[in-house]
Amino acid sequence: MYKTDNSPQGLFIEKQKVLSPLDTSSGNGNFYLKPNGVFYITAYNIPVSSKQNDHRNRKMTGIKFQIVQPGDNTIIQFIADRYLSEWNIPKDKTIERLQSFTGNDFQFQVLMTLDSIPIATGGLYNHVGLLDKEPRFRIYENWLALVYAIPGMRHRGFGALICAYINDYSKTLGVKEMYLYTDTAERLYTRLGWNQLERLSLGERNIVVMKKDL
Repeated sequence: MYKTDNSPQGLFIEKQKVLSPLDTSSGNGNFYLKPNGVFYITAYNIPVSSKQNDHRNRKMTGIKFQIVQPGDNTIIQFIADRYLSEWNIPKDKTIERLQSFTGNDFQFQVLMTLDSIPIATGGLYNHVGLLDKEPRFRIYENWLALVYAIPGMRHRGFGALICAYINDYSKTLGVKEMYLYTDTAERLYTRLGWNQLERLSLGERNIVVMKKDL
């Protein structure tokens, strides 16, 4: 919406510069209908709308990563809900696993947030489902697994970002090599520096087991 002189009405930002400030005044016409709000697209190409007061008080914190602790019950519940919805993993199984992580055996879970909103998670585990079906792979530890992004945030590079963080954090723990298996994201992991270790079939799934030296 524009004024009679063709200047923007209300908040207008272009190339990270505020060209017109947020208009918090009252008046007549559609522009001042309540609740008023702001629509914008973040640097990560994510569209966001918020009420005027929420936007005024909002702090754009960007992307952050958090190592999930056993006592982070709200976060653990969030991850359990998502894993149930995506892969039908029982919630109590996820909760029990994450609450058992002490950081003493290289196992950890990461939560990724964008402007304080949880958008992705994943972890490094010593046991994954493949080991139950193919016990010969039990000689390997440190499996990258259960990398998940919420619907609406997929295919935007967030999966690669959280994998990169897990990679870097694993290095700080002294991990020398990591493993994973996938039947859907081989191209992504190849791009991230993973190498094929073996291919196998599990029912109707064609699995590739991959390895990455750190």
